[in-house]
Amino acid sequence: MSQPLVVLEDLLWAKTQPNGLLINMYSRNGMHVVHRLPLAPLCQGDRMLITPHNPKFYAANQDALATLGVQGIDWDYCPYC
Repeated sequence: MSQPLVVLEDLLWAKTQPNGLLINMYSRNGMHVVHRLPLAPLCQGDRMLITPHNPKFYAANQDALATLGVQGIDWDYCPYC
């Protein structure tokens, strides 16, 4: 299975979440930055790799991720390929 990557549809400012999700952000210029919430401002088209990389994690944290502006997951994109 490909690693799930969040596709950010809009210009977002990620809000602080109490559960402290660890998110790896891959920017358009290919730089890899690991953030613990709160995140820096994100630009349209940026992708975030959610760890751990599995659908159950996404499903369990979907509400918190929606608060960050997550609107969908591109399951076919893998930054390591």
